[in-house]
Amino acid sequence: FPVTIEMNTGGMWIPDGEWEFSTATVSLPGTIIEGQSKKAILKRKAGTYSPLIIADGKNDVIATRFKIDGNKSGCPLTGSWTPAGGGADIALNEQGDIVLRNANNGLISDVDFVNSLTSPALLYNMTASNILGCNSYGHQREGFYIISGRGNRIARCDSRGDAAQPWSLIATAGLETDTVPHDHIVENNYCYDSQAAFVTINTTYTKVRYRDWE
Repeated sequence: FPVTIEMNTGGMWIPDGEWEFSTATVSLPGTIIEGQSKKAILKRKAGTYSPLIIADGKNDVIATRFKIDGNKSGCPLTGSWTPAGGGADIALNEQGDIVLRNANNGLISDVDFVNSLTSPALLYNMTASNILGCNSYGHQREGFYIISGRGNRIARCDSRGDAAQPWSLIATAGLETDTVPHDHIVENNYCYDSQAAFVTINTTYTKVRYRDWE
């Protein structure tokens, strides 16, 4: 793989093997990023910090059936938030391994994450999107993360932190400027090795329904 690629053909197939990688930008709605199996590994190139896969404003994007090695690089979230109802967007260039934002019906499914620094899978201002059946081992800050948006779900995920005090293993947040509930669902997840919280909810208008969680 080249260090940085732009996906404008509707999809990317990742064959088995370990591929040093920097970032891929999704250019078309409906793009599918699919691995041959969990032996298809994207390893973050040393010294790079952007998400390995980012889709901004593209509906119906799917990432499925591969592994990401975050190489313990990347940076914690910085800058200020963007109101869900409008306003200037602040790019989350240093947050997460897979980032889907500002769109509808995204899906991150059956992806394993190892050695992430923070937020392996992030839904930012998404609607009706899902993180399903994913595993994260060894992240040092937030685990799976929903920021703002409406009607998103994290389900059947396995999340293990690896730090003296990871902030949380699943996190949800709204924006202080939001005035309607977000109504996300967190269900049937297994999370462990957190000294902070299993689920963090940190704004008034973020509401999460829990079902059968540990």
